[in-house]
Amino acid sequence: MAADIRKPTQRVLYYNLEGRPIPYRVRVSNRSKHLRLVIENGGQLWVVVPKGFDSGDLCRVLESKKGWLSKNLSLLSGPGGSGSPGQACPTEALYLGRRYPIRIRYGAVAGATLEYDGTAFRIILPFDRQEVERMANTVRALLEKWYRRQAAELFPARLSHYNRDWRLTYNGIRIKGQRTRWGSCSAKKNLNFNWRLLMAPLEVLDYVVVHELAHLMELNHSPKFWQLVQSRCPAYRQHRVWLRRHGPTLVL
Repeated sequence: MAADIRKPTQRVLYYNLEGRPIPYRVRVSNRSKHLRLVIENGGQLWVVVPKGFDSGDLCRVLESKKGWLSKNLSLLSGPGGSGSPGQACPTEALYLGRRYPIRIRYGAVAGATLEYDGTAFRIILPFDRQEVERMANTVRALLEKWYRRQAAELFPARLSHYNRDWRLTYNGIRIKGQRTRWGSCSAKKNLNFNWRLLMAPLEVLDYVVVHELAHLMELNHSPKFWQLVQSRCPAYRQHRVWLRRHGPTLVL
C-alpha cells in the first residue's frame, strides 16, 4: 500500500505479510538517509523514511524486508503477531473445561457483539478498518463481560445445589477477577468467586463452591473443615491439584 509521506503521519496503514495484516505507521526523519523499520515498545511497527522519499517505493521496500518482518513477527502487535502481552487476538476460548473456536466477522453494526451457541463464540465487530488494531482488546472485553454474566447466574445455582443439605445462610455473592484467588468467604458471610472459574471444568468450579460453603461453618483450614469439603466433594484433592497446575492458564 502506497502512503502519502510528504509529512509525518499517525494514520495506521497495513502491510499484507503472507495473508496477515501487519499494522504500521510512517515517520519522516530529516536525518535518515535510508528507509528503516523500527519496533517500539508495545509492538508498534514504524517505517522511518527520509524526507522526500517516494511513497510509490514503500510497498517494494516493505516486500524486500519480508524476511526481517517474518523473523520478528512475534514482536509485532496486531493480528499478525503476538506483540506485547495481551495483544494477540484469541482464536478460541475455554468454557467449563472445553475449548470453543472464536468466529469473528465484520458487519454494519453500531457496536461489537458476542454470542455463544454451544459450538463456538461468534463475534461481530463494526466494519471499521481501524478495528483491526483494536480487535484483540475488544474480543477480550466481550469475552470477560460474557463470562461475568454467566458467572452471576451459575454460581448462585451451584451454591443452591450444594447447600440443600447444609441449609447455610450467607449475605451476598460477588463476582471478582483476581489473578490468584478463586474464591473467598468473609467473616460477614459474603461469598466471592472468580469469573475465570467459568473456564475450568464444572467439577473444579463446584469444588470452589463447596470450599467456600464449608467456610461458613469453619472459617479456617482445619481437619474438620476438610472433612466438610470431602463430604460434599469426595475428589476435592484432585480438583485442588488441577487448579494448581492449570489455574495460571485460565486467562484471556
